[in-house]
Amino acid sequence: MSQLSLSWLGLWPVAASPWLLLLLVGASWLLAHVLAWTYAFYDNCRRLRCFPQPPRRNWFWGHQGMVNPTEEGMRVLTQLVATYPQGFKVWMGPISPLLSLCHPDIIRSVINASAAIAPKDKFFYSFLEPWLGDGLLLSAGDKWSRHRRMLTP
Repeated sequence: MSQLSLSWLGLWPVAASPWLLLLLVGASWLLAHVLAWTYAFYDNCRRLRCFPQPPRRNWFWGHQGMVNPTEEGMRVLTQLVATYPQGFKVWMGPISPLLSLCHPDIIRSVINASAAIAPKDKFFYSFLEPWLGDGLLLSAGDKWSRHRRMLTP
């Protein structure tokens, strides 16, 4: 197999195989994606900092298991809503925040937001697209607004 010279990098006696260069490109791509994901997570956490949160049950599991599907879980949920009447943030694991909005005025502002301000998550809806097509549920932006106006003039 032929060797590629790295003399243009100032590495005179070193030669790299194409596989080594491919590995370098792949590692660089992976590092770029990890850094982009880390920045997006940091930015998301910074934006959600204004929402209060109850004490976590576990550093890794977050708030999972706090509200069980029983009568006791409903009491806990009622207590959370009484403690945080506007809304609160809970963590489903170490990296997944979940917002619970409780007050009608806050919910109204989210529902009335335009499609450009509150875009749909492509990852979440992508598995439905082969079955449902690009209708009202999966469309976004101007197409969604146009279809929504046809339904509710």
